[in-house]
Amino acid sequence: MKLDLREWMEQRSGDGMLAYALFRPADLRAEALACNGGFFVMVVADGTAALSGPRCEGTLLRRDDLLVLTPSMEVELRGVDDDFLLSCVYFFPDFFDTLSAAPQLYDPLAKFVAAGILPLHRLDAEASRSMQTAASLFCLHAGTSPLHREGMLRHLSCFYLMLAVEAFCRNRGQDAAQVSHPMEIYRHFRKLLHRHYRTEHGIAFYAGQLCISTTYLSRVVKQLTGRTVHSHLAGLLCADARKYLRATDLNIKEIADRLGFSSQSSFCKFFQKRMGMSPQEFRFRKET
Repeated sequence: MKLDLREWMEQRSGDGMLAYALFRPADLRAEALACNGGFFVMVVADGTAALSGPRCEGTLLRRDDLLVLTPSMEVELRGVDDDFLLSCVYFFPDFFDTLSAAPQLYDPLAKFVAAGILPLHRLDAEASRSMQTAASLFCLHAGTSPLHREGMLRHLSCFYLMLAVEAFCRNRGQDAAQVSHPMEIYRHFRKLLHRHYRTEHGIAFYAGQLCISTTYLSRVVKQLTGRTVHSHLAGLLCADARKYLRATDLNIKEIADRLGFSSQSSFCKFFQKRMGMSPQEFRFRKET
């Protein structure tokens, strides 16, 4: 049986931010794990498994291996032995995109992609233990209030992702400050996006601020992240919308105004498309 790991992890989450699991695929009766469509950070705690897919055919995952996958990457884990134990954190793309550590991780990932190889790195024993311990902390948020839970998850996520950045940069002898021109464009785009996303919803504004064409900006963002400019923008807006609906008493029109939508109706259509439910339904579900 093949298990879609993204769907399985999303079912474990319930909050649209992230999910963590320490598991043996054998316990799930899965002969293969399909990984695609999201951000996965995996550390092999024990055992071995074979990787199948572009750039990785015949690669063996072993204890203390770190594997990072973006939404544009597709791999399968096959030939899993009985001892295989995986520490896996799955980040919803909308949530990942709001994290301050995301651009720092994109830089080493882009270098792997440019070289045509999978973002796979062998950790030393201490680094492996550190990442597994940090990942296990994601289990501690369940009993906290919604407002504090998100804050805790954001700080833990950034810490966890920076551990991965350090491992990749140390392994490849790279200075995190030395970045490519496309990455520099992406970093400036991210800064502009965080500053203006509530008021500027069109790609032309960001391309104009960067003095480049909309086509070039679209290509750079898509190549580096596997996602469109609109997806990055929508992710930030949707994350704010969920926060307002969970943790404030603002009515729907007030939220639409704060997020720069022209009307309550356009905001509701946007939210329905992203979340599969109306803002009212989302708020009611969280309150019950």
